[in-house]
Amino acid sequence: MKTPLSIASLSLVTILFIGCGGGTATSNTSNNSGNGGDGNSSQETKSIIENTKTVLTMPESKKTLTYSVVGGEDAKKFQINPQTGVLTFKTAPDFENPTDSNGDNIYEVTIQATDKNGKSTTQNIVITVTNDIVDDGPKNSSPNQITIKENKKLDFTITADGAISYGIEGEDQKRFQIDTSTGKLSFNQFLPDFEKPSDVNKDNNYTIDLIATDDQNYSSKKPFTVVITNDTSDDEAESNWVHIYKTGANDGPTDGLPFGDDRAFTAETIDGNRVIHVGQRMWQDDVVNKNAAYSFDDAQNYCESLDYAGFSDWRVPNRHELFEIVNYGHSYSSKPTIDDIFQNSSKINYRTSENVIGQNNSVLTNQAFVISFIDGTSYPLDRDNNYGVRCVRGERLTYTETITKDADDIYRDPKTGLWWGKPAGTENMESAKHRCEGLVFGGYDDWRLPNISEIHTIMPSVVPTRYHPYGAEPLLQDGGHQLWSSTPKDDTNGRYLDNYWNNAWNGSNQGRDVMNDETIGLENGDSVFSICIRGGHL
Repeated sequence: MKTPLSIASLSLVTILFIGCGGGTATSNTSNNSGNGGDGNSSQETKSIIENTKTVLTMPESKKTLTYSVVGGEDAKKFQINPQTGVLTFKTAPDFENPTDSNGDNIYEVTIQATDKNGKSTTQNIVITVTNDIVDDGPKNSSPNQITIKENKKLDFTITADGAISYGIEGEDQKRFQIDTSTGKLSFNQFLPDFEKPSDVNKDNNYTIDLIATDDQNYSSKKPFTVVITNDTSDDEAESNWVHIYKTGANDGPTDGLPFGDDRAFTAETIDGNRVIHVGQRMWQDDVVNKNAAYSFDDAQNYCESLDYAGFSDWRVPNRHELFEIVNYGHSYSSKPTIDDIFQNSSKINYRTSENVIGQNNSVLTNQAFVISFIDGTSYPLDRDNNYGVRCVRGERLTYTETITKDADDIYRDPKTGLWWGKPAGTENMESAKHRCEGLVFGGYDDWRLPNISEIHTIMPSVVPTRYHPYGAEPLLQDGGHQLWSSTPKDDTNGRYLDNYWNNAWNGSNQGRDVMNDETIGLENGDSVFSICIRGGHL
């Protein structure tokens, strides 16, 4: 066993704490063995101000000593120069964010001094870190919480004396944007919906930290919560909204927002007959009928006479009902564009119950609409041709024709909850997307391109007056138009689905040409019309 050095012969306490810079120390010396060394040990206390790295600076010694950190609850926070004995924090301590084991700004470390003969003694150091009020950053006098109603814009500016820049962080940071020079805080391209909260905890409390920084680069942080309350005035309208489509992708402008209400598709076998429940409707899923084909009239007769799963009230679906089960995420792939739950799925055209409308709302007797489950497109084809049929029963999907216009020329559809702006001239896909996402109109900045399901809701053949849904001021006034949607048709080819119809507006009889209400694909670089919308995705 090594013979311990005496405090007198090694003079470690004296070496460590007489003439040390950076603060005042007091010494309580004891003759305990262990604590990382094999000789005497003692304890010293020291107080330093935050943001200071150096704890102790050793004076010169007549002996050649080697110093090391050998213990203490916070040993990993320190380092010591083995030759000079300078003890420092590896990272300067922050009073507001203590990292010691107890989180109380009191750090404990044991150092050891060893002479050339291998004899050593240890010193326990207790360092108290104190607050530097200068580095606390600007005093933020903003409230910790504000309350606003749903569907309202956030208009809030941080109040912090001496701040020259601002920032935010925290669990709901993605829901906000901030002007770093003025401290103005706003929602990030969305308006909160009480019924569909998009904060992390889904409790309508959007929580972040407000950060204010002064000209010395010192920052203060303050917790901040925006509480969203219910606007009961919109509850009745929202109860009539119909979320009917499954687009197969989140095609909103910002990832993570609560877009795209996918329907709950469930399968059931009744009396040996398989059916699929979607929303308020039940769909036939009979693989025996998978390759059967019918003319328009034969399809109507087939469904109306069908006795299947114990029900006899089957019918041919209208286009919006058939669009309900289109999965645009399968477009141009090896799969049919239908939800995977269907066992009866073929890449063919399927009949709808809709005729093609001509001038003065007259029905064309030779054409009717089909939907292709090859790529989700829609177009009119000859009534006498044979195509597939998939029967449906349950609540018939229709649309209200009541669309209101406000003072800002924003058109609101109470059935879908969508707000429509006015159409723009022709432009390519990227230009249209950029224009809508950057649009500030009617006091709102959360405009976007509609997805294909949303454009379907203004298809004129489904609701006879939808070709001019705004009464005496039609959506599209002159000739045939195509409208960009945000839904991709094929990632490889860079195509996007759009909606097409051909209407003539003369201002007097509101007549029109043949309604080719097609859903087709265009290259991104092509130029067509676009309309910006806002509201929850369908």
